[in-house]
Amino acid sequence: MALFNSGNKVIYYLAILASALLLMIPAFYNHYPIFNPDSGTYIGSGFELFTPDDRPIIYGLLIVLLSFNGLSAWLVVFFQALLVSWLIFQLMKIVVATDKHILFSLSAILILATCTSLSWVVCQLQPDLYTSVASMCVLLLFIQKGGWKGKLSYYIIFFLSVAVHMSHPFLFALLFICLFFIKQLFIARESIKSGSRQLIALLLISLSAISCMGFAFAQSKHVFLLGSFADKGILKLFLDENCGKKHYALCDYKEDIVADGNVFWWAPNSPLYKIGGWQNSRAEGLPVVHDILTTPKYLWMFTEQTLVHAWRQALTFNIGDGNFVFKEGSGVRGQIKNYFPNDLAQFDHAIQNTTGFKTTSTWVDGLFTFIVSVSLLFVTGFSIFRWKLMSWKLRSVFVIFFAALIINFADCAALTVINGRYGCKIIWIIPLCAMMFIGSLLTNNRQVKSTVVA
Repeated sequence: MALFNSGNKVIYYLAILASALLLMIPAFYNHYPIFNPDSGTYIGSGFELFTPDDRPIIYGLLIVLLSFNGLSAWLVVFFQALLVSWLIFQLMKIVVATDKHILFSLSAILILATCTSLSWVVCQLQPDLYTSVASMCVLLLFIQKGGWKGKLSYYIIFFLSVAVHMSHPFLFALLFICLFFIKQLFIARESIKSGSRQLIALLLISLSAISCMGFAFAQSKHVFLLGSFADKGILKLFLDENCGKKHYALCDYKEDIVADGNVFWWAPNSPLYKIGGWQNSRAEGLPVVHDILTTPKYLWMFTEQTLVHAWRQALTFNIGDGNFVFKEGSGVRGQIKNYFPNDLAQFDHAIQNTTGFKTTSTWVDGLFTFIVSVSLLFVTGFSIFRWKLMSWKLRSVFVIFFAALIINFADCAALTVINGRYGCKIIWIIPLCAMMFIGSLLTNNRQVKSTVVA
């Protein structure tokens, strides 16, 4: 296995490339990248240079850049796979710390690509992937030695990863605030001051990403909350109990409100569009949001329901949500025709747009659930029984990854509805965590045996 020694740079980069190709297995199976209804909006925003009502433009611009201005959507997926592959190799090199880390990284990505949701998320043209990309960058910033110059690439990738999704500034700001209060769990005592400064810097970077979101952040946050209130049954109850005391624009349409956030956000006859829609409902919607969040009764209901939904979201990580068949006349196909004309035939003949994924996703979800469950049991048991023996690096892996997982579920539960997409985009870091623990354990055992022999 000398071929895979860490000193061989050519093999190292070839291994990263090979791993990227492994992460593209779902796209190869589909004969084309995988799409969601949101994909069309992102493609259009990037090529037409407009900021949508409900999402930032950054991912759309990345699609234009990574596809070489519409040469092929395959290039976007390839560069996403390459980025994830490189980050995992960087993590393994630091945590596993053995000259066989290349082989171990390859093996880990093979498992992740075939037995978890990672490759499915990588192969889609939407920014869900970047929740876990940002989380890996955060971990690398804490466990890799050296000054900020050696970590500059992580800072840049982290900033872009936060900027591509509307929920990310809040998600990661909350993550860093939580990590600040539990920093003693994963930062060595002599590094507390520098670790605290790093957390504050990352918090500021997260919040600064809002500046890239244009008016979309300001005009859509109340809409997401109203939809979330509707989904949890709070909005209808609030209006029933308060419209007699104070008139809100939504009072006239309260009987049309159903407990489904997707209906509130997207149905053409939704009360949202009767008070101005995404663009013009701010003046009418904000007072409702304010009064719900400042009234103890409704705030408690929202908090309670958010915790319940967060738990349900943690158990929901199936693939295939939103990966519909897009035939002629659909918005997604229209954007492919306009901006990826060379790909149109591949798009039309992809499995997604012919037979669909329903049969495939059923047995794949079962495999993913098994791998995640076994990994969670192993990581939890390992952390409980070996916590005092764990290095600061392994503690960082556990604390940062699991804090990111929990806050992601809470963030999704608070701002949107339960959806397999929101779970599968990040749940795969549990098996990754398990493999890093196993790699570290094997390395330590080898070191002990070498010491005994010597």
